[in-house]
Amino acid sequence: MIFDGPNIGFDFMIIFYFCVAAFLVYLFYVLVIVKRNSKHADPIAEAEVYMLYGRKAQSIEILEQALVKQPGNFVIENKLKELKNS
Repeated sequence: MIFDGPNIGFDFMIIFYFCVAAFLVYLFYVLVIVKRNSKHADPIAEAEVYMLYGRKAQSIEILEQALVKQPGNFVIENKLKELKNS
C-alpha cells in the first residue's frame, strides 16, 4: 500500500483559513488600532476643532489640561492666550 499523505478534508481547510484570517485581524488590531490610541493627541489641533464648532469653553479647557501635563510649553500657552483674548 502506498501512502499518499494525510487526507485533509475540506472542513479542515475552512477552519485553517478562518484561523489565519482571525490572526491577521488580531495583528491589525494590535499594530494599528492600539498603537494609534496610545499616542497622545495634539491638544492644539483638538482645540482648533472645537473652535470650528463654536465651543470656545471646551477648547480652553483642553488647552489648560494640556498645560498642566506639559508646563512651560510656549506653543500651548500662546494658543491659550489667543483664545482667551478673542
